[in-house]
Amino acid sequence: MKIPGKDSKKSGLDLGCLTEYLGELKKATPAKQLAVSGAAGWITGMIVTRVGRAALMGIGVSAVGLHYAQKYGYLTVNSKKINQDLQKITEKQGNLQKKVGEYAEAVEDFLRENGYLGLGFSGGMFVGMFMN
Repeated sequence: MKIPGKDSKKSGLDLGCLTEYLGELKKATPAKQLAVSGAAGWITGMIVTRVGRAALMGIGVSAVGLHYAQKYGYLTVNSKKINQDLQKITEKQGNLQKKVGEYAEAVEDFLRENGYLGLGFSGGMFVGMFMN
């Protein structure tokens, strides 16, 4: 089995190697699929937890800061403009729902074909998220 790496002609990671590696992993034993996808999920879960905490802290500080800025007159809210923007967003929502449905079908097909990979990744991600 080849390990994906850098192509000698390119400076970045060659995604062809990654897809080749995933193709070979699909043919591997279920135990190997669970181990590799579980490790990848564990790493992803740890990263999501760390980045998520920082993002939530930033959102919380911003919300409190914006509230006090509005309260003391540093900000004014144009509710007419907000309502216009919300109208535009709701009009575009129909196209978004169609795209989400297409992505959901693609994910469903992938999980049907690669159950062990999906199970290992999701299990590893939950372990990584709750270990922090």
